[in-house]
Amino acid sequence: MKTLTDAAAKSVSLSPKTTSVAALRALRAPQRLGGRIPGVETTTYRIQARLVAMRLEGDGDVYLTVVDPKTHETMVVEFPAVACIREASAQVRQLMRNARAALIAACGEPDPGSFTRVGGPATITGVGFFEPSEGGSDAAPNGIELHPVLGFRMTECSLGAG
Repeated sequence: MKTLTDAAAKSVSLSPKTTSVAALRALRAPQRLGGRIPGVETTTYRIQARLVAMRLEGDGDVYLTVVDPKTHETMVVEFPAVACIREASAQVRQLMRNARAALIAACGEPDPGSFTRVGGPATITGVGFFEPSEGGSDAAPNGIELHPVLGFRMTECSLGAG
């Protein structure tokens, strides 16, 4: 599901719905997980957020913490590892590759395992995904993430900033 290679991936609308970190955090968490949840997990969202920190996960994904510029609430967005997206449709594969390349072009390669502080405003487009017990103080309390990220735009990333 995290790479849009599941059987229900065709049900995901790639037309982004503009929302905010705060609005996504306010969504009701599902009672149980398993399979793509209609509504949230079949919707592509576009948010305006400030970057906080990023790291390279053990599975090759880039984990990026973002903050709502108005409420200062955080959530996680993830850029899948290129090796994990081979089975996605050509269109989605290209969107994921371009988004990850745009993040790296703006902020540099993330460190494996440890967080690099980053800053600056960005526009991030991705599919809603409830991550069970991701934990961490930056995760949304309802477990919502944008995973995979399909679009990323920013003019300047500041390293070591918040």
